[in-house]
Amino acid sequence: MKKKLFICLVLLAVAAIVVTCKDSEKGAKLGSSRALQPYQAMDFSHLLGMEGFSEALLNTHFALYKGYVANTNELLEKIRSYTKSGRTDTPEYAELKRRLGFEFNGMKLHELYFGNLGGAGVLPEDNALYDAIEENFGSFENWKKDFTATGKMRGNRLGGSLPGSRHREAGQYVDQRTRNGASHRMRSPGGPGRV
Repeated sequence: MKKKLFICLVLLAVAAIVVTCKDSEKGAKLGSSRALQPYQAMDFSHLLGMEGFSEALLNTHFALYKGYVANTNELLEKIRSYTKSGRTDTPEYAELKRRLGFEFNGMKLHELYFGNLGGAGVLPEDNALYDAIEENFGSFENWKKDFTATGKMRGNRLGGSLPGSRHREAGQYVDQRTRNGASHRMRSPGGPGRV
């Protein structure tokens, strides 16, 4: 049964490739790839007025986030140019790729952070994340202490902490210190790592 299913899937994939190739031979153009579209900054203005965060603080960080988005787009354009011209073995290309990690991570971490703000601040106990925290840390309070300590670590000025980064190989959740190069740190009303 598995062998028949596998053969059917392979034949279906081959048929899809043949149809795609025939269409492109006829001169049909594929639509513009989403991979080549520039990133758009998300609107997080609904967070303005949130308790514990001043409007000035949020607006400053919204501007920083927009800068990460703009710089990510600019770097991707430059990297595409270097790739098209075959200059991928140059020190300049390597530096562009390193810088992309800084800007892209800054963009994505802000999106995750802003996207998770604005709730009641309480994790329901009948929740898969709560269960995973208890399984990996023994209790929610143990996790909270670990996460707070991670955020307060010496030398953590240029990063923060990521709650519940899942290590797929081990199947465990681990709080991690980040060092993505973010040149600032947003503090919640109770200090870093407040849940």
